[in-house]
Amino acid sequence: MRHRGGGQGRQWRDLLLADLTSQGDTPAGWAGRVVAAYRNFRANRVVAEVNNGGAMVADVLRQTEPTLPVRSVTATRGKYLRAEPVAAAYERGMVHHAGVFAKLEDQLCALTPDFDARAAGYSPDRADALVWAIADLIGLDRKGRSGMVDFYREAAGKR
Repeated sequence: MRHRGGGQGRQWRDLLLADLTSQGDTPAGWAGRVVAAYRNFRANRVVAEVNNGGAMVADVLRQTEPTLPVRSVTATRGKYLRAEPVAAAYERGMVHHAGVFAKLEDQLCALTPDFDARAAGYSPDRADALVWAIADLIGLDRKGRSGMVDFYREAAGKR
């Protein structure tokens, strides 16, 4: 299971708060950590990739916290293609890390067009989770719906 803590910083920058990636854990274990991180960071929602678990991921999370807002996402393109717009956001200075996340940063550097998970012996799970979190925050791949950046800009303008 992959978990990523992301949030909006000042001046509408996205800020990576934590890398909570875990593997080989029980559903109750990872769901409990996701809910704890959701509460600790006062998050608006949890973004969960459902390709390899379908509705099970959201169901397990809601068994732990029935009112947990979960946005289910489905990968339809390769990891590298999904990461390109997020990489562009990094290049524009829109994304920053609140600390050093060495394992995640190594995966981000390794995620190139010719990356082969089978040859590398691992899937870039940390990088993939970060891409989903940042894409949700900046409103990518939303099929016409605005992301959290637009939501907060609109909310700030109404005050």
